[in-house]
Amino acid sequence: MITGRLAQREFVDIVLGPDFCDIKVEGPEMTQLDDIEADCPDDVQALRAMCHNAPADDPEFTLVHDGMRFRVTAMRQDVDPIWFLSRIDAQVRPVQKLPVPGRFITFCLRPKLQGLILVTGGFGTGKTTTASSLFAHRISKCGGTGIALEDPTAEVQMAGRFGAGRIVSIPISRKHGGYFTALQLVRRSRADVILVGEIRNADTAVEALDISNTDMPVMATMHASSVSEAFDKYHSYIRAQGASSTEASSRLAMSVAGVVHLTKSFVTDTAGRHSPRYRSDCLLLDRNDQACLGAMGKIREGNFAALRDDIQMQAATFWHSTLSAT
Repeated sequence: MITGRLAQREFVDIVLGPDFCDIKVEGPEMTQLDDIEADCPDDVQALRAMCHNAPADDPEFTLVHDGMRFRVTAMRQDVDPIWFLSRIDAQVRPVQKLPVPGRFITFCLRPKLQGLILVTGGFGTGKTTTASSLFAHRISKCGGTGIALEDPTAEVQMAGRFGAGRIVSIPISRKHGGYFTALQLVRRSRADVILVGEIRNADTAVEALDISNTDMPVMATMHASSVSEAFDKYHSYIRAQGASSTEASSRLAMSVAGVVHLTKSFVTDTAGRHSPRYRSDCLLLDRNDQACLGAMGKIREGNFAALRDDIQMQAATFWHSTLSAT
C-alpha cells in the first residue's frame, strides 16, 4: 500500500492524532501544515502503532522509524491521545562546523576548566547539537570520562570511546527522580565533565550549578530568548530554592563560565529555496582575563540586561581567534 515515504519529506515536527498526521514545514514567514495521512499511510500506521505501544505511564519517549528519530510527547484530547513528534537531528559535529567562536571552543579545552557552560536558545536552534559537540570535543581532546544525562534517552547517540576519553550515556527517568537524582549520583562518579540534556526546573538548575563550581565542569542546555533572559531565568531558579536575590546573583557570577545563545533565521537562494542559518551570541566569563571582569561584576550586581554591551565588546575584540589551538 506504499504511496509515499515520510523519510523523503522535508519537515521538522509531526502532530499525530487518531485520524490525522500533520507534518510541519518551517519557512521564513510561517510554518506550513501538511496532512500526510493519505500520502504516507504505511508510515503513519507504523508511527501510531509504536506510539500506542509506548509505556502508558511515560508521557515522553524516543521513537525510531525508517532511519528517523523523534522525541515524542503524549497528551490526551478527551479519550484519544495526541502525540507530538519532534524530529531529532541533533548529532555530534566537528567543532569547526558549530556557530561558536574559536576562543570559546579553546576555553572549553582548558585542563582545569571549572564552572557551567550554558547553551541557550529557542526550539530548533541547535542547542543539543552544539552542547553535545562541545562536550564530545573536550572528552576527545582532554581524555577522561564524560557522563551525558539525556531525557529522553538516546537523543544524541554518542556513548563509547571518543578520542582520548569515553562518554557514558545515562537515560533519565522522571519516575526515578529525573535529572536531580542523577546529578546527586554523578557527584560520586569522579567523572571529568558532565552534560545535562536540558535544565527545566529549579532542582536541576541549582544542583548543576553547585556541581560545576565544586566538583567538575558541567555543560547544559536551557530554553531562553537571549543571554540576559538566560541569566534572569537561572536567577529565578536559584531564588526558588530559597536564596536571596543578592545570593543568587553572586552564585551565578561565581559559577557560570560561559554562555552560547543560538538563533536561527532563513536565507533564500536565487531559486527561491529557503535554508536555515544559525548564529550565536557568546559571553565568556574567564576569571583569568581582565576583559571578562566587567561582565562578571554586572552579573554579581544582577544587571543582566547590561551584558549586551559585553557580548558586543567580546565579539568585536577577541572572537576572531582561530581553531588551531583545538
